[in-house]
Amino acid sequence: MLETTPTLVLTIEAHGRLVYGPIKTTTDALAEKLRTIGKFSDDEVEQVLREIDNLGSVEVKSAEGKHETITISKILAS
Repeated sequence: MLETTPTLVLTIEAHGRLVYGPIKTTTDALAEKLRTIGKFSDDEVEQVLREIDNLGSVEVKSAEGKHETITISKILAS
């Protein structure tokens, strides 16, 4: 599993508008939400967390195309 940072402050945008956050969370809590609410597989969760860690943000698009693309941005890590 990936190493986790203690806290992240995240924002989630869709269509260029802020829809969630900023919220302080942990990578473990974010991963759990992606799995339970977003129905992401473990591989997809790892990819999202890796991209957030490496790039600072990630775009997530529903495989079925039912939902819009969202951008998750890490704005602070401690």
